[in-house]
Amino acid sequence: AEKQCRRLCMGTVPWSSAYKAARDVIDFWTCLKRRAQGRHCDMCRMLRLRSRLDIEDVHYPVEVIMQKPDKLWDQYHEVKNNGKEFRSEFIDGLAEVQTEAQSIPKQTALINLKHREAQRLTAHTIQYIFKRLHVGGISLVIITENGEEIELTSKEDIEQALMQEHTRKYHQTEGFCPLFIGNL
Repeated sequence: AEKQCRRLCMGTVPWSSAYKAARDVIDFWTCLKRRAQGRHCDMCRMLRLRSRLDIEDVHYPVEVIMQKPDKLWDQYHEVKNNGKEFRSEFIDGLAEVQTEAQSIPKQTALINLKHREAQRLTAHTIQYIFKRLHVGGISLVIITENGEEIELTSKEDIEQALMQEHTRKYHQTEGFCPLFIGNL
């Protein structure tokens, strides 16, 4: 499940259970606010959030329902700003669970998890850099002239070479078409 969570677009905030809980609380109260306003709210989702957050009573005054989501955003931003600390706590908890389940030393599990986390962040950084380098136009063209390869890097040279190639490609059958010759 954690692999799929990492594919979500969550910006630069490292995922942790505290981050998820803060977001779930906001989602629940926003859904309750929408319902109080008479707008559409997915009841199944609201009931799932209610049971996940262990909220017993949802009969609050309308004024409380309207103001609560705005107050929760401050708590959410605090969790978001301390995301690396919460991620570290989450990894420590995960190491404890792995220690109990697989009967390996906690230190070994912690080292493995932190190493995997560092590899994931490094791979993400490399992927980001390569996407940035490969996005956009052409920066290098290699042409063959008189049996000799020439690299073109300036904008004008690249444009000229591309226009010549396109012209040659679309006019290659002018004056002679192999389809008009009989059987070969």
